[in-house]
Amino acid sequence: MKIGVYLENEPAAFDGGASSDYIKDFTPQKHQIVTFRRLVAPHKVIWCRTEKSFLRALPIIDVAIVWQFSERHLQRAPNLQLVATPAAGR
Repeated sequence: MKIGVYLENEPAAFDGGASSDYIKDFTPQKHQIVTFRRLVAPHKVIWCRTEKSFLRALPIIDVAIVWQFSERHLQRAPNLQLVATPAAGR
């Protein structure tokens, strides 16, 4: 199974610029991704640090862990079985 993780919380990801929704601590750190990879082995974790890299990964991932997932993403993700988000609302 291939797991795409796109949980970057950059100011530009919110309304095209800085926003009160931006919280630096909500972006995963390398050691957290390393730990996650170890916990879910033998599954492959693809850490997407930009939207562009997430869009490139969509055709091959089975699971997406993201803040936001839109319907347009589904068209690019033929293998997707699960979308998980820690976000509430919206």
